Amino acid sequence: MPQNHILLSLPAEEYARIIACSAPVNLQPHSVLYVAGAPIEHVYFLDSGMVSLLTWGGDGRVIETAVVGREGLVGSTVALGSSHANGQAVVQLGGQGLKTPAALFLRCYRQLPTLSELVNRQVGLLLFQAQQNALCHALHTIEARFCRWVLQASDRLDGSLLELTQEACSQNLGVQRTSISMVAHTLQLAGIIRTRRGKIEILDRMRLQNVACECYEQVKQRFEAAYSKAA
Repeated sequence: MPQNHILLSLPAEEYARIIACSAPVNLQPHSVLYVAGAPIEHVYFLDSGMVSLLTWGGDGRVIETAVVGREGLVGSTVALGSSHANGQAVVQLGGQGLKTPAALFLRCYRQLPTLSELVNRQVGLLLFQAQQNALCHALHTIEARFCRWVLQASDRLDGSLLELTQEACSQNLGVQRTSISMVAHTLQLAGIIRTRRGKIEILDRMRLQNVACECYEQVKQRFEAAYSKAA
């Protein structure tokens, strides 16, 4: 049974249409779903895991603009007429989901009113994330941003033990690996997290939220409000 919020919010007949043209997919950590400029051949309804949407600079640096979990789908911009990926989509936390050929998805999007409404809402939430992340990168400390990112990942995993490397965190936040190591070490000494090779464990979520910037709560509240409407 799919756990994707969009699919679960569809009426039975729309749900059946999407399921009929979709196939299960296993999303492996670090796998690349899209490369910038390449055609979007499938959209992905996530049941679990997390995908980062990344933008690359001319100097090779990368920054994360948004994340997608089981609340949405990856590739929703095809609904806006964008047949090629604007950036790169990389699986950060492995999971399961459904993949739908982009052409069939677009046919369903145009014909199914609830699906189109929910996809439009998803696109709006991605835009809000990108705007909030731009503010966050400009104004907030690396420590606050790191805590926000770990909390976002934890929400999509429903757990406190994350298989995330500090290298991945540094890349997505657009900062040096040594800066993330220093922040993680400070948080570990404070008893807020524990780091192991390739893993980050949250020990004190309340204190982690206190250190995180307000962007975490603002994005979370916007998502909760959007999906309460869909319920």
